[in-house]
Amino acid sequence: MKKRIGAGLAALLTATLGIVALPPTQAAAEVDVYTTPGTHTLNGREWRTSCEPYSSTVDRCRAEIKATVVKVEGGQFVEVTDWAFNNLTYKPSPRSTWAGNPLATPGEHVIGGRQWRTECDTAQTGRNACRSYIMTTVYGVKTMTPRTYEQSNQWVFNNIVHFSVAPPAPTPTTPPKPTYCNAAPLPAGFALTDEGRPYVIKAPYTPVDMYNPTSISNFIRNAAKASNDAQTTQARQDQKCLALLGAQHLMKGSETTTNADGETVRWFPYMFRFSANPTLDDLTAPWHSGLAQGGVLTTFTLLTDLTGDRTWLDRGAETFRSFEVPVTEPGGILNRNEEHGFLWFEEYPTTQDGTSFPTTVLNGHLEAVIGLNLWHRRMVAEQSAGRTPVSDPAEVKALVDEAVGTLEPMLDVHELEIDGGTLTSYDAVRGYPAAPLRVNGTSTLNVGSAALNGQRITLPKTSDTWSTRDTFLVNGNFNGNVVGGVPEGWTRLGSSSYSRVENGYYRITSGGNAWQGLEFGWSENPSKGVPASWLKDVAGKPMTLTMRASVKYPADRAGASGRIALYEQCGSDVKLHYENVLRGSGQWADYTFGFNAPKAGCDLRVQFMVSPYNRDNTVFLLDDVHLSSAQTVGSSVTPKYDLRVYNTPQNVLSLTGSGRATLQAHYNGRWQDFATVDLTNAPVDIVIPERFTGRNIHLGYHETHVGELMQLYRAFPQHGYLLEYAQRWAPMAPSVHHTVPKPSTSTTLRTGASTMSIDAVVDEAYEYPVVDQFTGLPYEDLDLLDELAKPAS
Repeated sequence: MKKRIGAGLAALLTATLGIVALPPTQAAAEVDVYTTPGTHTLNGREWRTSCEPYSSTVDRCRAEIKATVVKVEGGQFVEVTDWAFNNLTYKPSPRSTWAGNPLATPGEHVIGGRQWRTECDTAQTGRNACRSYIMTTVYGVKTMTPRTYEQSNQWVFNNIVHFSVAPPAPTPTTPPKPTYCNAAPLPAGFALTDEGRPYVIKAPYTPVDMYNPTSISNFIRNAAKASNDAQTTQARQDQKCLALLGAQHLMKGSETTTNADGETVRWFPYMFRFSANPTLDDLTAPWHSGLAQGGVLTTFTLLTDLTGDRTWLDRGAETFRSFEVPVTEPGGILNRNEEHGFLWFEEYPTTQDGTSFPTTVLNGHLEAVIGLNLWHRRMVAEQSAGRTPVSDPAEVKALVDEAVGTLEPMLDVHELEIDGGTLTSYDAVRGYPAAPLRVNGTSTLNVGSAALNGQRITLPKTSDTWSTRDTFLVNGNFNGNVVGGVPEGWTRLGSSSYSRVENGYYRITSGGNAWQGLEFGWSENPSKGVPASWLKDVAGKPMTLTMRASVKYPADRAGASGRIALYEQCGSDVKLHYENVLRGSGQWADYTFGFNAPKAGCDLRVQFMVSPYNRDNTVFLLDDVHLSSAQTVGSSVTPKYDLRVYNTPQNVLSLTGSGRATLQAHYNGRWQDFATVDLTNAPVDIVIPERFTGRNIHLGYHETHVGELMQLYRAFPQHGYLLEYAQRWAPMAPSVHHTVPKPSTSTTLRTGASTMSIDAVVDEAYEYPVVDQFTGLPYEDLDLLDELAKPAS
């Protein structure tokens, strides 16, 4: 279209005695005097309108009104009654045709030396319209008696542009998503594909709805339990329908091989690529897992009971045979380690440079043993009922007994100490970066020699301290001015009934229905946290957060963890930057967390809470909180440890020399002391704490390990070590700590017979929740991940 404005419009803009240049909103509804050609009388006023093409796509109408206007003729003000210009109206046309035209571009413009102002889509113009005004000289009556006149420069309404509204695009007619089993409620954390295949709504792979045998097995188990618990016949049938729907898809994704005896072996492969450990080769689809095979074995027993269809036992027999295929064969899961005397069912049968390198994942093995034991019990029951079992009970029992009989030393391998207490490692591979080491001491310290596991190393010496570290949190010891129970520089999250300063520390108690806690918020801007201006020198660089804390769970029910959550806030964009949890046994302990600062220009919100918030009466005490830039590594040595933990369950550093030496590891952004010794000419041995050697620490699965040990202990009470380890690990397992009988003495042994009473086992078996394979969370808690991604308020 032509990008021009009608010539002479400004010259016709002269003021009336308060009537000329009426905006279109004053027109009556009977006739549109602004766009209807011809002469009209409206509300006692005469109008004259003419329309003409403005461009090939736009029509423009000129509206005039009969009015008395003031003009200047021969230097004198005169009043003339005649037709006077009111406005131009551009009829509706697509907005795109006005691109670049000042009449449709908000703001002030200079056109032909004159000032113009345009506004669009405002309350004054309405949607899909623009109004333009021009700065012009206006003449008007100043006084009536005597009659005097005046002139002024004003913005005067000139024209309006209307945009046509494209009709809405027709809504594509997509077929409704199919429903299954009378649209019965699905187990928590699950959804169905259009084909009806169950999948977990939160997964670390994409797309999330790929075939996952463990997820489908857990879906079936949950649906079967819901069917058994249902209160009506219809609900029982609907949940049974869901279980069978899952079973149909579980079988659809299975594959078979043939063993040396010509028997069918059934596998349930994962169909996505996965990294089980950064040091080892990725698992590529299709890959097999002892966790999946064990879960499916249990599922087939449940399906038999649910449906009465004994062909599910035949499928179970085919699945059982997979537990006899060694990892040295393609797809095998059985790791029988003759050198160290244990049998393990591999969750991730990984390789390194193409050679089998099992990861010995604890959770996958325990679940496989549980599944095999349930299968053995079912085969014994079949035999007792006079039926021929589909698997030889003695053959199944031999595998189970070998696994349970060789498990105890491997539990010790999976145990390690962290901030707060005793924890378990996810696997027995040191595949993550190890902590650099150094020795700290005064000028009198002399290190003669250093050896790690008998191999000479050079161990640098330093006298560095961290007493002058910077801090980005104000009043982190909570001893400053306190108003309403909240320390200066901080903001309470939740209710004053659940958190406040107490005895020089901050006390947070979970209420069971909302976030409770504390957020750093300097008084200038509480919601900003640590401002970007404070962090400009460390933006994107390593930082460390240290504190003293105590976490105490209720004695008789599930508890929660202390939680730190850091959010990167870049203007209105807020996202979770780093989070971690604090667990303990009610005693004060030092905690350290390392992470990178937000990118430049972004603030850092710092929050301390109890998570999950739906469990009440966990007490989280907090003190001496420091957020600092990380200590530099400097002169140090980074040891190389054996990847297989069971090869070297302890890594021993031997030192000679003179003087007092403090051994330090750089971990979570700071140098941490782990041993102080007096050196002599004779070697002094120091064990390197396992948490510094590159172990895989997965807090979510620690609680699962405790529940699995208790389930095995109920099946094998003669193996007291199962209870002993469950009791030792329970203090760091808030969800299941109350299900483990308390020891009868405070003494715990790492090896040998337990001094604990094993008669205190609860009569009813604890049904620990089925957990997601990759997060370690119960499926009903997966929705909480969305809550964790948002700051508490």
